[in-house]
Amino acid sequence: MTKTIVLFKKKDTIDQYHDLFLKHGYVPRFIPVLDHESRNLQVIKDMLLVGPHQANFNGLILTSQRSVQAMSEAFNFLLQQGQTLSEQVVKEWNQLPVYMVGPQTAKVLSEFALFNNGHAHHWMVYPRAAELIQPLIDGQQQFNGKGRLLFLAGDKRRELIPTELARAQLEFYEVQSYATCAHADLSRAMQNFSIPDWLVYFSPSGLKFLLSCVDLETRQKLLAACQKDKVNYTKIASIGPTTSDYIWDELGLESDVMAKEPDAQHLVNDIINFDQSYLG
Repeated sequence: MTKTIVLFKKKDTIDQYHDLFLKHGYVPRFIPVLDHESRNLQVIKDMLLVGPHQANFNGLILTSQRSVQAMSEAFNFLLQQGQTLSEQVVKEWNQLPVYMVGPQTAKVLSEFALFNNGHAHHWMVYPRAAELIQPLIDGQQQFNGKGRLLFLAGDKRRELIPTELARAQLEFYEVQSYATCAHADLSRAMQNFSIPDWLVYFSPSGLKFLLSCVDLETRQKLLAACQKDKVNYTKIASIGPTTSDYIWDELGLESDVMAKEPDAQHLVNDIINFDQSYLG
C-alpha cells in the first residue's frame, strides 16, 4: 500500500528526498517552513579581512550551516569589491580551532573556499550543542585566558552555550549572523492539512514556526494522529538528535526514526527499515 509522507522543508530543484521516496513507493509532499536572512555582513567582512589574530579570536563556534553561509556570503562580497585576504590571514583562519554542531555544518564549511585547505583536523564536530561545552573548556585551557571565542549565532539560538561559557569564565564575542523567519507559503500550505503516514522534521526552529502558524484544532489533530496507542498511527522522523530532543520537549512525542546521518539517503533508508520491521 502506498504511504504518504510530509517533509517540513522546501523542495529543492533537484531533491534527493523526493526522488528516493518516490523510488521506494512513498508519496512525498513538501511544506516549506523556514526562510533565512544573513545579518551583520559588514561586521563579518571586517573580521574576515583582519583575521582572527588581530581580532583576538582563538576559536570559532558554529551551531548552524546558516552561519557558514553568512560567512561565505560576506567573503564573496569582499571578492566582488576587489578585496582579498592576505596569505597570513587565510592561514590564520585555517588554523583556527572550529567547534561545530552537526555534520551538515561541517560539510558546508568544507565547501567554503576560505576553509577548504585541508585543515579540518582543527575542527570538532558534535551532534548536540551540549556536547560542545567540555571540548570548548578543554580547548581554551591551552590559551591561558588569552584571546576569546567568536560565536556566530542565529536569532533563535538557545542560551546554553553563552551560559556555560560565562560560567567557565571564557570570553566570547557573539555576532548574530542570520535571522530565521516563517516561509511565506507556510500558512497557506497548512490549510486543510491532511494527516499522512509520516511526518519528517528538519530543525527545532522549523517545528517552532510550524506550531506558531497552525490553529489549536490542527495542532491537536497532529498530536492525536501521532499517539502510539493505535495500530496505524502517524510516525515521526527527524534529521538528527537536536530535532528529536525538541520534538520530545515541545510535543512530548518520541521520534520513531532519527536519521543515522543527516542526509536523504540515511533518512529514507531508516524510514524504509522501520516500516519493514513494523509490518513484520
